[in-house]
Amino acid sequence: MEEKKRNKFFTYAAIAAALGLYLKFIGCAVNTFVGIPCPGCGLTRGALALLRMDFAAAWQYHPMAFLLPLVAAVIVFRKKPFFNKLFSSSIFWLALAVLTLAVYAIRMFLLFPRVEPMTINQDALLVKFILKGMETKWTF
Repeated sequence: MEEKKRNKFFTYAAIAAALGLYLKFIGCAVNTFVGIPCPGCGLTRGALALLRMDFAAAWQYHPMAFLLPLVAAVIVFRKKPFFNKLFSSSIFWLALAVLTLAVYAIRMFLLFPRVEPMTINQDALLVKFILKGMETKWTF
């Protein structure tokens, strides 16, 4: 049983390390390929700002960063009765998804494309493709 727990820990640690390396060196896949921010853009920077107790920066990067401790607690402590209720509740996850999309829509309307992290990635593949098409004056 102890070996099973250890294997599970190392599996989660490997996944977390791979995800961390991916985000560090490649970044958001939506932003890298499409050029526009995704609903989670700024969430990692917001979480790091929270860890530094820089609440204003966390809010600017992503208002949903303030819910990350709750979501992490629900996932980590899902065996505890209170957290298990939330973890098993489709209403909890649906409300979180709706709130995330609502925050994304508001941020896109108010901040895009002027305020970081809600900016256009000029190096994105789709943006380059479109700009190249505009240079060569493609006709359809």
